[in-house]
Amino acid sequence: MSSVVEIESAIEKLSPQEVAELSEWLTRHTLKLKSQHDAKMEAIRATSGCMAGEEGAEFEAAVREASNQVDANDW
Repeated sequence: MSSVVEIESAIEKLSPQEVAELSEWLTRHTLKLKSQHDAKMEAIRATSGCMAGEEGAEFEAAVREASNQVDANDW
């Protein structure tokens, strides 16, 4: 029996009150996950591109310079 069929079977055995409670729980849980996702995305948006302009160019140059300096004895 697949998980979906098992879940459907279990839900069919619930009383109308239990189905309502399950529905409320699922709604709260979904909203909580959406809220957490939204908070993470907001943090990403707030910090993305914060090294723009001269600061960003200097950082990029430093990374490029460092990546071109390979130490053959490092491995």
